[in-house]
Amino acid sequence: MFAKQKILNNTICDIVDMESHHMFSDTQYDLLTSQNYDIKNIPQQKARIIEKADDMMNSLRIILHSNNVEQEFKDEAFPQHKTTSLINNLITYDNENIAIQERNKQAIVLDLMQQCLRYFQDRYKEVFITKEIKVFEQFAKDITAFTENQIEESKAQELFKTRDTLQPPLLYPRKGFWKALCMECHRYTELGKTEDEALKRIRHSKNCSIHKEKKRLGKYEKERIKIQYYKIIPPLKK
Repeated sequence: MFAKQKILNNTICDIVDMESHHMFSDTQYDLLTSQNYDIKNIPQQKARIIEKADDMMNSLRIILHSNNVEQEFKDEAFPQHKTTSLINNLITYDNENIAIQERNKQAIVLDLMQQCLRYFQDRYKEVFITKEIKVFEQFAKDITAFTENQIEESKAQELFKTRDTLQPPLLYPRKGFWKALCMECHRYTELGKTEDEALKRIRHSKNCSIHKEKKRLGKYEKERIKIQYYKIIPPLKK
């Protein structure tokens, strides 16, 4: 709860600071800040927001990499309090998130820790911190492996939740009908007059991962999805 309040406080401060200066349309601004909005085509709006975030990042990168302005100018463009506020909002831990939702934050934190150590090593060469860097590198490997295990366990738990049974049902060939089984959620059909009809008749569970794969791969990867997710039983020939 404390973490969420901290994020909220930081976000409110940032919004107040940037309210009159931002690159978003009114629709996109409402989507990001309003609790009550009526917006159509939300996926398209989110895609445009990400495009604008990329444009912002590229703009900032040009300033940082410029050799035509002095360091004082860069310091003015990136004051400590605003930069720290941005980083804090990126990495504040939310104890209601599952492991996969914290993965990107953790990667940023580990990279920042490494960059901090490298900074002090480069700046204060007389300070011997090679040992500390090696300890951190091992820590980063261990914590990353631990997190990946957490994510895989969560995926396995979600998979079991989507399945009607832990073991896939036995489907025997039948004359005149195609049968098909989803190997993820274990939903199946026994009344397909054709192979395609059998696949279409399956009513997958709400959280079956095939839904995400279809969106990710699109309509041109039907054969791949069929091979990866389905067990198909053709009709008896006699």
